[in-house]
Amino acid sequence: MELGEQDYSSHMNKENLTLQQTEVVEKILKFAKLDINDLKPDVQQVYFDNNLQTDGLKLLELNPSTLHHLENGGKLILKGLNSENCVLCTDEATFDVKDAEISNALLLVSGANFDLPAQSQSKADKNFLSDIELNARRNHNDNHNGTDNSKDSDYRGHDKDNDGVAGNVQAECGSNTNTLAVTPSKSHIDIRLSKIRVSSTCHCYLELRAIKPRINAIMKLLGPTSYDGPEHETDAFGKLTMNDLVSLLPASNTELVCALSSLNIVELNGYVRMVDFDYLARVISSISALIEENSWHFGSFSRLETLATLEELYPVEIIDHALQSYGYSLGPANPHSDIWQLDEEKVCKFFAEMLLRPTTKFNLEEFLTAWKDSVPEGMMTQLTQLRGIAFLESETQPAVIRYFPVQNLSEDIKVRFEELFEAKDRWSLEEITPYIEPLTVGKLTVSVLVMKHARSFSSSGVKYFTSKGRDLATL
Repeated sequence: MELGEQDYSSHMNKENLTLQQTEVVEKILKFAKLDINDLKPDVQQVYFDNNLQTDGLKLLELNPSTLHHLENGGKLILKGLNSENCVLCTDEATFDVKDAEISNALLLVSGANFDLPAQSQSKADKNFLSDIELNARRNHNDNHNGTDNSKDSDYRGHDKDNDGVAGNVQAECGSNTNTLAVTPSKSHIDIRLSKIRVSSTCHCYLELRAIKPRINAIMKLLGPTSYDGPEHETDAFGKLTMNDLVSLLPASNTELVCALSSLNIVELNGYVRMVDFDYLARVISSISALIEENSWHFGSFSRLETLATLEELYPVEIIDHALQSYGYSLGPANPHSDIWQLDEEKVCKFFAEMLLRPTTKFNLEEFLTAWKDSVPEGMMTQLTQLRGIAFLESETQPAVIRYFPVQNLSEDIKVRFEELFEAKDRWSLEEITPYIEPLTVGKLTVSVLVMKHARSFSSSGVKYFTSKGRDLATL
């Protein structure tokens, strides 16, 4: 490749301009008390576009797994109720979206080079640049000295006179072409000047924080149309399908399915319905009574016979939902096996809630007696089965059980701790865990959240947690 006279003249004009710019760079470095020899040779001049946008774009910060999901063709979906914060969902995860402000402006640029210093150029690039340099110097000597430089075909280097303005003229061949590099007379490295354009400035970005699905949002949507018997059924107004829930609820599809399975929710006539607690209590009580009447054992009874016997009283979908939610098949290889078993812990917990719901507090001894008498024969009741629905107030005389279901608490972690310490001055880690566990995600374990939002102290060898603003002397 050789440069003609017109091309060389153009190069010389650019060279003179670049030299002036290089001198400005040197003056700036001198003013900043920086030695040019301590810097990388690539100097990038930043200029603002005439059509500069201010906060015209939204920047979204992604963690490696979410970025990998997007790069492999996955979708990122923003959704949420009008009364709730916006969330971003993948197929399997949900993230809270927050505006994160920064004190300095973020510049969106094109053509910037942050990690390719001159020494990292490939050998081919270096040879190509050297060829351009040699041809430019040949033409320069031909035009000004009238000499033949064909003998210098192996020349690779700078002019012997380093005080010359055109000591080293190069045409760069990187992704940002049309720039010149000039060796300043007083520096010992090549300064290569290039321009990068700022197209937009941002003063904030969207930050993602992994969260659990908001169960309260599900209950808020489905609560008004809860199912409490065929005699109370009306038209389809307000009822929602599964597709409606997927589009409205702030949760990924996988998490939504898991959340629905943990609630009293069933699909009836194409609509997703929450089963009223009192109605479900009637169904489970009927199942328990049927087992007792037929002298069956709760650990082994016929699912099909149960459905056939009770279908005149309740919809089959509701009976089957009760069996699926509070029992399981004894045939692991066949989930539709006819032999069924009730889950002792779930059933005992349900009957405890039946007793506690009508009142906020229950005398402990009276409650334990009533609870034991209410469950199916052969089941053993234990206080540990009350996790997440009630707690013990042993300091009072007599001791009482207080109904305190986790689903009634706020899903905002800060507000939830305020509600917990308003209900009870101090909690042991074992007592508070079922109320904090639903909000844990990733590295935010129960211990981490408790240490962040509460203060600890010891009493009689037991570690307790209380509000950070609480005076320990009052406990």
